Amino acid sequence: MKNTKALLLLIFILISLAVFATNDSTIIEIGKDTLQNNSNSQIADSYQRDNMEYLNIANTIVNWAAVLCAVVSIILALASFYGYTQFKAIAKSKEEFLQLSEKTEAEFLKIKEIKEALTKEVSKIKSDMIIENNRILEIIFLFNEGLNFYNKGLLPNAEQKFLAILDLDPNDYNALCYLSRTYFGLNRNIKAEQTIKQAIKAKKEPFLAYHILGENQRRLGNNKEALEAFYEALNINESPLTYTSRGYVHLATQEYNKAIDDFRNSIEIKHDSCPLCGMAKALFLNNQIPKAIEYAHRTIYQAKDEIQNKTEFPWSYFDKAFSEFIIKDKNCITSLEFAISRNNNPEVIREQLNDYLRFSDVYSDKNLLENCKLILSEKLNKLQ
Repeated sequence: MKNTKALLLLIFILISLAVFATNDSTIIEIGKDTLQNNSNSQIADSYQRDNMEYLNIANTIVNWAAVLCAVVSIILALASFYGYTQFKAIAKSKEEFLQLSEKTEAEFLKIKEIKEALTKEVSKIKSDMIIENNRILEIIFLFNEGLNFYNKGLLPNAEQKFLAILDLDPNDYNALCYLSRTYFGLNRNIKAEQTIKQAIKAKKEPFLAYHILGENQRRLGNNKEALEAFYEALNINESPLTYTSRGYVHLATQEYNKAIDDFRNSIEIKHDSCPLCGMAKALFLNNQIPKAIEYAHRTIYQAKDEIQNKTEFPWSYFDKAFSEFIIKDKNCITSLEFAISRNNNPEVIREQLNDYLRFSDVYSDKNLLENCKLILSEKLNKLQ
C-alpha cells in the first residue's frame, strides 16, 4: 500500500512538469512562424511586441499553473502521507480494541464463573447453617428434657436424652457432664468416671466437669480425690456451688472449721439455702448450737422464698426440712416427706440420709432423728 501511493505521486509530478515544458515550447514556435510571414517590418515589430507580451503572459500563466500543480501535488502527497499514518493508527487502534474486547470478554466470563461459584457456596453455607441451627436446637431441647428427668430422679429417661445428644455431637460438654452424673446415680461408677474424664478433655477450662468429678468422689467417700477435683474447679471458677460441695467434704472428715470457711465463702458469693443449711450443720456439729439455730432459721426463710418464687434448687425442700429438724420443729417430718416425693434420685436421698446419720451422737431428740432416718431409708430402698 505504501509503495503504490508513492509511485502514483511520482507519476503525477512528472506529468505536471511535462505539461509545463510542452506549453512553453509551443507558444515560442507559434511566435516565430508569425514573425517570418510578415513582410512589413513595422507591422512585424509591432506584432512581435504584442506577441512577446502575449508570450510573457502565457509564460506567466504556464509558470503559475506549473507552480499550482506542484503545490497541489505536494498537498496531495502530504494528504496521502497523513491519510496513511491515520489509517495505520486506526488499524492499530482497531487491533488494540479487539484485544481489549477479547480480554474484557474473558474477564467477564471469569467474573461470571466466580459469581456462579460464590452463589453455590453461599447456598451451601445457608443450607449448612440451617442444618447446624436445627442440630443445635435439637441438642438444647434434648438437654433440657434430660436435665428435667435428672432433677426428678428419672435417671434412665435422662440417660436416653443425654445419649441422644452425643449421637449428634460426641463431644458435647454439658451432655457428657450430666451423663456422668446420671451414670453415678445408676451406680455405674466406672462409666461415670470414664464419661467425666472425656468431658474434661472436651473443654479448655472444664469447671463443671471437675466439679462433678469432685461430687462423684465425695459421694463415694473418696475425700482426698474429691478435694483435688474441687481444687481444680475453684482454680477455674470460684463458684459458690463448689465451695459448698467442698464444705460437705470437710463435714465428712470432721474438719468443721474448714467447712465453716467454705460455707461462708459460698454465702458471700451467693446467698441461697444450700450453704446456709451447710453452715447450720457445721456449727451444730462444732458445738456452736446458738449460731447453728440462727443459720437454721435463715435457711428456712431462704428456702421458703426460693420455693415461693420458683427459683428453688432440688435441695431447697431438703434444706428447709433439715433446718426444721435442727430447731426441733415437728413439721420437719412433713417437709421431709414432701421433699422426697419430688425427688427420685437415689444419690440425693443417700446424701440426705448421711447428713442425719452424722447427728446420731449429738442430737438430743432421738425419736425425731429416727423418724427422719426411717423415711429416707424406705425411700432409698424403693429406688434401689
